[in-house]
Amino acid sequence: MTPADLPVRPCIGCGYCCKKAACSAAWALNRTNDKNECLELVYKDGRYWCGLVLNPPDHDADWWKNQLHVGAGCCCGLNSDRARLLEKNNEASK
Repeated sequence: MTPADLPVRPCIGCGYCCKKAACSAAWALNRTNDKNECLELVYKDGRYWCGLVLNPPDHDADWWKNQLHVGAGCCCGLNSDRARLLEKNNEASK
C-alpha cells in the first residue's frame, strides 16, 4: 500500500499534522520552536487554524492554503487528536 492508497477523511481542524511536524513554510519563516512545533498553529472557534492563512505575512490567504494543503483531509489512521475533537464536538452539539 502506498500513501496514495490511504483513505482520506475530511479535515476537521484537529491540528494533528501541524503538531507532529512544522511545515517547511514555518521553518523558512522561523516560526518553530526547538521541539519542531509550529508556532503558527492557532486554536479558535473549536478547531485549529494555520496562522499563515489567518494572517498571511505575504501573498494572500488562498495562496498559503494551497501551498500548505490546509484542509486537504486526514489519512492518518492513528490520529487520536481527530477522534478527541470529533467526540468533543459531538458532546457540544447535544
